[in-house]
Amino acid sequence: MKNFLLILSVVNILFLASCKDSKVEDDDVEINDDTVVVYDTASIIDTIQNDEELPVINVDSIIASGKVSVDSIFLLGLTNDSTVNLGRAGVWANFNLGASTCYEIGDYYAWGETITKESYDKENSRHYGHYGVGGRVVSGKIYGRYSNSYDAAVKNWGYHWRVPSYDDIENLIRECDIHELTIVVSPEVQVSGEYLKSKTTGNSIFLPCTGYMDGTERKEKDWLYYWTDSYQADSGGYAEDPYGGYRFNGRRICEGYRYKGMCIRPKYISYIP
Repeated sequence: MKNFLLILSVVNILFLASCKDSKVEDDDVEINDDTVVVYDTASIIDTIQNDEELPVINVDSIIASGKVSVDSIFLLGLTNDSTVNLGRAGVWANFNLGASTCYEIGDYYAWGETITKESYDKENSRHYGHYGVGGRVVSGKIYGRYSNSYDAAVKNWGYHWRVPSYDDIENLIRECDIHELTIVVSPEVQVSGEYLKSKTTGNSIFLPCTGYMDGTERKEKDWLYYWTDSYQADSGGYAEDPYGGYRFNGRRICEGYRYKGMCIRPKYISYIP
């Protein structure tokens, strides 16, 4: 493949050189398993003539640095595709509900609710202080018979999507390597979050830090707050059954008050129960 690209690059350069006003500007990129070989067409002639090795960018070094330009996130396997196959962890959305890129935060939802709100309070929560979902006990989770009324992913994206379950998040944590990463969108905008790479497929997703909404205030902006569709079936502690739902913070599953606004990273399913 490398030789093929080299031949193509030489042919292109010779052709461009024959044009009086042509300029060489683009790069040819060959993506291998864990490295990206970049062919700088502006200097490739000197490289070939001097029989030098082409520069190699190691993806592990980018991850280790903890920071990447938004123009270079493709080097880490972050794409604009709507879905990402993470192998044994399943197929996931590439961006949050309400977002259009992997590094946008998207919308906030109270647990078990399908619309955004101006304020996230105990008083306007549909499920805070109620056992189960809307007064019904549905096997400890939202998805299923009543999902169109309580699952924001189903309501907004259709029945092939859902708010991930407790088990979905456990699989995600177990089946992916997780690293802290900051995507530099511009000099003024830098988005921190967690970079998850499948141990089986090598595909990746990025979960931006979201914080959570309490009333009209966004709190703990440097942390991840993502809802699962599962609630606590046992009572006790500050997040007893009528009040608590499970959330994902990027590394583990925690409890959270249902009335608070948190983000959702939908999980794809190929069947409709």
